Amino acid sequence: MERCKPPDGLELLPLAASGGVNYQGPAWYRKQFNLNETMRSKKVILHFEGIMGKSKIWVNGAMIKENFSGYYPIHIDVTEYVDFKNQTQSQFVPIIVMTKPTLQGNHKSN
Repeated sequence: MERCKPPDGLELLPLAASGGVNYQGPAWYRKQFNLNETMRSKKVILHFEGIMGKSKIWVNGAMIKENFSGYYPIHIDVTEYVDFKNQTQSQFVPIIVMTKPTLQGNHKSN
């Protein structure tokens, strides 16, 4: 299992400058990880402790999950989206997460 720590949050202004002027728009996070041949016969699962706001998750160019809550963990089996035959020299799988704020009180989770 490979663990990574993405940024905890996007803050463009100091906390003291709050008052509704801190950035509230969409944000992207991209992570690439290596898979070696020993992973070919195993499941590849992504685990997110939570992604605040509405989010869409892509693996190898395919949108595989849309989530509507930042309050629950997300587990995604991405095995079918990993292509061992067509990986580049560095053998990486790109993971891209796009998130944007949701309306307050929307806690639906898919």
